[in-house]
Amino acid sequence: MFSNDSTVQYLVTLLRARFAELRDVKEKDRGALSIEMAILVGVLVAGGIALGVFLAAKLTEKEGAIK
Repeated sequence: MFSNDSTVQYLVTLLRARFAELRDVKEKDRGALSIEMAILVGVLVAGGIALGVFLAAKLTEKEGAIK
């Protein structure tokens, strides 16, 4: 659906780069990056919830139009 969207491709590339950085951390930096990872996961979860709410609203709208 969004595979050709340049914004989505940019975000996927950005996330891949961030995860690659997180995999390469040294032991002494793990604490700070754990917090960063928690924030990143929180943002992704919030985005997923927002997408779910949006899709539910659209489905409800279409359901009302069908009845």
